Amino acid sequence: MGKWKGHGYSPVDRYYPGLAQVWRISYRFELLALHQANTPQFYPECANLIVTGGGSAFPSSAFLAPIPGAWGVNDPGVNIDIYSDAAKSMTSYPVPGPAVWSGDNSAPAPPLPPTSAPSTVAPPVTTAAPPSSTGTSGTVAKFGQCGGVNYSGPTACVAGTTCSHINDYYFQCV
Repeated sequence: MGKWKGHGYSPVDRYYPGLAQVWRISYRFELLALHQANTPQFYPECANLIVTGGGSAFPSSAFLAPIPGAWGVNDPGVNIDIYSDAAKSMTSYPVPGPAVWSGDNSAPAPPLPPTSAPSTVAPPVTTAAPPSSTGTSGTVAKFGQCGGVNYSGPTACVAGTTCSHINDYYFQCV
């Protein structure tokens, strides 16, 4: 049974009895917005998933798609004028991409890739220049905002941290 955990980057736990015991996957999906006529807008999203189950089901290649390359701008459902008379009379929509997998046993699971330590992210570039704002008295805690355009709070960071320029609107004590 699944459960949803509230805020931020919280996990969703699911158990699928027919699926492969453990299936690690980097999952990318794209929202396709059709706000403007003949101008598809893709909004890519990514997630690293670990799917668990007690069976051996795994989708065949018919249900998987390479990214990029799963669809093109001229594929049905991608380049469509949503304001046209033809679109107004459509009774179905040709969804781009591969078919949706039902979860039945269609292929054995591939071998799991070896796991490795996560890569480290380089810290933001720090600057010794004061933020472009008018500060008030007080100090800013580690990871707090210490400057930026239209910022009017304190600009001095606690000992051991530096006010770092993240972007013109946000400086952070790191």
